[in-house]
Amino acid sequence: MSATSQNYKVALNANFRIAVQVRDAVTGQVVNITGYSVHMQARPNKDPTSTPIYLDASVGSGITLTDPVNGRLDLNIPKATIVALTFSAAYYDIAITDLIGNVDIILEGILTTTKGVTA
Repeated sequence: MSATSQNYKVALNANFRIAVQVRDAVTGQVVNITGYSVHMQARPNKDPTSTPIYLDASVGSGITLTDPVNGRLDLNIPKATIVALTFSAAYYDIAITDLIGNVDIILEGILTTTKGVTA
């Protein structure tokens, strides 16, 4: 698998939600992600040792395997977490680990925060 690049705007007055479908980069076929672990982090740069970690999510803590047989997962960061964000832009990626420990980055890009109008 290869990572898809996608930048997102994160409104500081709302939940941040995205839905992802994992596909094989070569065949385009949906990947069954049953039993996989999924992890997402956002940081100030692309160095995996950099601090601070702005966002950190995993299955059961912001990430749900909504239809793993069909490669579907959802990222849902609640407003209570979002309103506390202090960055204007951060790099993120979402990594999946299969049942034998192979790790692939499936989505990466830049998160940019925006102030919302509606309270």
